[in-house]
Amino acid sequence: MRQPATADLRSTGWSHRLSTQHIVELDTAMTSVRRSPRPLLTVRRSDVPLPTLATELRGIAGRVGARDGFAVVRGFSAHRYNAHGLRLLLWAVGQHLGTPVPQTADGHMVRSVSAAANGAFSTGGSDVTAFLVTAAGARASFVCAESLVREVNVRRPDLGERLSGRYAFDRAEAQLPGKLPYRLLPLTCRVGGRLSMRYVRAQIEAAHARPGVPPLDRADVELFDLIDEIASDQRHRVDVSLEVGDLVLVDSYSTLHRLESDRANPQLLRVWLTLPAGRNLPNGFTWDSPGYGGNGGRGGVVSRDVTSLPQRGTATWPHLATAI
Repeated sequence: MRQPATADLRSTGWSHRLSTQHIVELDTAMTSVRRSPRPLLTVRRSDVPLPTLATELRGIAGRVGARDGFAVVRGFSAHRYNAHGLRLLLWAVGQHLGTPVPQTADGHMVRSVSAAANGAFSTGGSDVTAFLVTAAGARASFVCAESLVREVNVRRPDLGERLSGRYAFDRAEAQLPGKLPYRLLPLTCRVGGRLSMRYVRAQIEAAHARPGVPPLDRADVELFDLIDEIASDQRHRVDVSLEVGDLVLVDSYSTLHRLESDRANPQLLRVWLTLPAGRNLPNGFTWDSPGYGGNGGRGGVVSRDVTSLPQRGTATWPHLATAI
């Protein structure tokens, strides 16, 4: 009897709660940063010392990327911060998790996202996607890519053959001058026995609707319909009710995620992070973020208005038209 995808997500180990010591460390560090107003992107890891919490966060992020697929860290005191303070909080915590990379061509590093009533499952834009929950009513669902692919191959092996095929992913006009408005990427690849998956159906459909790009054929649509059907099946997903102040970490290669809510427009803040020791990926499945290099800055969006980007381990910082 086949096990559902939830069996591969180690669903009993996803929840973590900050200790009293961790909360005191974070509040002390954030109070110090907030005393001297400064552009958000100039706040570095050294400006937010977290002696024990940083080690805990790095351990959780490492396990998300190497094994667990996702995690929810609870106990952040979101109610103590205004809108800018919440962005600063996520940015500061993100510095201890990995390297943030831009999410838009305008250089946004921290973005507000909404949980929709009928959200779609997708993968993220860099090694790890981090969300900070800032309003009540949201919930998240997670699906193991390995189990999803296995289920596709069991149900429709003819469609499973297409999982390693290359598809165009739309860049939403974020490409640099002279570059194509889409990237050609395989849906899945396997390196060292580990499966990695990229799946954002809206981007694929938008790219293949462009002039000069071959349209999707019927089998492609059937494959995407099957992926969505399996991911939406309660037997193949882990659902988590989110609380204000939750920090959600999702591995962008092993796990698909969906945000939902029955309430009006609950907000979450999002950063895309690359891990210091991210998984091995072949050329053509990822891309470097200029100025970061290698595993310290792959994925994300190349910003049009960046005059300089931070090198790993240096004190140079981006000058962006939009700081957050």
